[in-house]
Amino acid sequence: MSVALIQSKLVAHAAGSSSATASGNGYVTNTTAGSLLVLVAWSIGASYTSVAPSINLPTTVGFTWVLAKSNLFSDGAGPNGGRCSIYYVANAGAMASSLSTSVTALKAGTTPSVTVEFACYEFSGVAVSPLDQTAGATTQTSSPVDAGSLVTTGTALIFAASISEDSISDGAGFTAGISAGTVGFGRSQYILNQAAGTIDTAFGANGSDFWGASAVDFLAQVAVPVVSSVAPSSGGSTSGGTACTVSGTHLTGTTQVQFGGSNATAIAISNDSTVFCTSPAHAQGLVDVILTTPGGSSTLVNGFSYNNAPSPSSVSPNKGPLSGGSPLLTITGTNFLA
Repeated sequence: MSVALIQSKLVAHAAGSSSATASGNGYVTNTTAGSLLVLVAWSIGASYTSVAPSINLPTTVGFTWVLAKSNLFSDGAGPNGGRCSIYYVANAGAMASSLSTSVTALKAGTTPSVTVEFACYEFSGVAVSPLDQTAGATTQTSSPVDAGSLVTTGTALIFAASISEDSISDGAGFTAGISAGTVGFGRSQYILNQAAGTIDTAFGANGSDFWGASAVDFLAQVAVPVVSSVAPSSGGSTSGGTACTVSGTHLTGTTQVQFGGSNATAIAISNDSTVFCTSPAHAQGLVDVILTTPGGSSTLVNGFSYNNAPSPSSVSPNKGPLSGGSPLLTITGTNFLA
């Protein structure tokens, strides 16, 4: 399945002396059950003690936000300190557009004030347990602004956020996300359906100012396989070794095929609808065939029949003319039926 952005919104900001709490309705329309909800929060404040503000977990009644990654910068000479944090709710229930979300930031040390701002995103097509890899960089002045590389284990949503003392642009290959409106130079960017492998999460160039950046990837949902048939479906030897063709849908990525609980060998994926394998040894009778991919498992009940090898015991008559053709022979034994 493909990852898609459903909606996004710059929600709210707030300022305070010792703490600041920004609150607002996170989404323009009700979210869809099963979506991935992402919240990015930025906070900044004067940092006389070279310490960045902290950000508490967001709060939304009926939902639990999880911290994916948080990074900061602290500039004692500035004096400034900032933080950007990425939070998420995986496989979330439907969130009403009227439901309020709050984010609180706390001042750092003797900082006289603190400001916080946040934005919300909704994505579809993301795995139920999606968080894959994270990367981050703290208190840097190098260019470009770069949380680091992610080595994804599958097709994924790449999401990056930054907080800096100067304006920066989006990175190559990224789609511009929401930027903070009042908190310094907070930015976000993303890539939908990035293929598995190494991806640099860099934003644009930076001068000599301080910055911090966070990046994560959320794995895309893999379609559940469906097995429709096995050919041949009967006549398999109990000693194994029968070449079989498993047909169905969403079979790409097959990691295991089982016949009656025993693993098939020589698994070869031809395409998304066809997998070849060799049956294992098994006792006589009907067995279930179970195929497994990263998206789940599919069971074809009584999908394959094992048969003992035929065992002839006698032939009558046991002799005949060299020219053949007669008489009619009777072969007696066991396991003659397929």
